[in-house]
Amino acid sequence: MGQRAKTFAPSVALAVQGPFIAFLSCQSPTGYVVLSVASGMLALGLGAFLSGPWGRADVRKQTFMASMGTLAMLVGWFADAGFGPLVGNRVCLCGCSDSLTGLGLVSRFHWMQGCMLAACSVVTFMAAREQPAPFSLGWIALQVVTSSILMLAGMAVAGWAMGTLSFQNPTSALFASYLAMSAGMVIGASFAGRLQPRTRHTFNSKEAASQDRWAQTPAPD
Repeated sequence: MGQRAKTFAPSVALAVQGPFIAFLSCQSPTGYVVLSVASGMLALGLGAFLSGPWGRADVRKQTFMASMGTLAMLVGWFADAGFGPLVGNRVCLCGCSDSLTGLGLVSRFHWMQGCMLAACSVVTFMAAREQPAPFSLGWIALQVVTSSILMLAGMAVAGWAMGTLSFQNPTSALFASYLAMSAGMVIGASFAGRLQPRTRHTFNSKEAASQDRWAQTPAPD
């Protein structure tokens, strides 16, 4: 994936989340406009940030994973709600263990987590293919597992935190859960990004040391 695509894709993924959330929360036409404009402005700001001197390769990678992960989260929510809106569709959003938000994220596995894991796997594989050094399937699998565990952990903590709160309005519960889980996912992805280069360096160091030992072993007469 080229540099322009790495800047364009996260911005688009962020821009479409505004109208998507408006649909899931059954907003009025005014709500659609407000959320669409807000997500569009954030997407433009993100594009300008990634195009500037701060848009390093690691920043683009983490931004790409976070934006795709949060979009996949909304797609999973859409599937969990029977491919309809969450608000006004007899979907529990109170934060209990049977809810699609709050403690329901900890007690059960939903399409939302599954879609997020799928997006994480795809993004990790794409990033691994662009590495200059050779990579193994084991290293890719370790990256996927590390990213998935940390992102799920961030979402679980956010879900638990939302479960301790009581919202009278389901729309408010949906927005609060979306923001909290997105933040938890981004934090988890950030920690995964910090761990993965070290893991790879360790693998490469062990491999190089093993090759050195073989090279230093004298050949039998």
